[in-house]
Amino acid sequence: MLTLLATIALADDEVPVPLDALPDKVRSAVEARFPGATLVEAEREGKVYDVTVKTAEGALWEAEVKPNGKILEVEREDDEGDEDGENEDGDD
Repeated sequence: MLTLLATIALADDEVPVPLDALPDKVRSAVEARFPGATLVEAEREGKVYDVTVKTAEGALWEAEVKPNGKILEVEREDDEGDEDGENEDGDD
């Protein structure tokens, strides 16, 4: 039972992902959504990737992306650490 609980806990933890190890579909989706932006960091939580980018204007954005490249949500991180959410399906 403890092994099962530990496995479930690990599955929900964010795991850092090297940018060069991002799946091609994830990278392509983020680059298409943020043309010219620089990828800053990536993490994986379960099967979803959280990718942070920095735009040419200096704004930081985080995109939640499925391995197939579908963007689930985009959030802008402002200077005060707050985030403004934007759902790709039009639901905020």
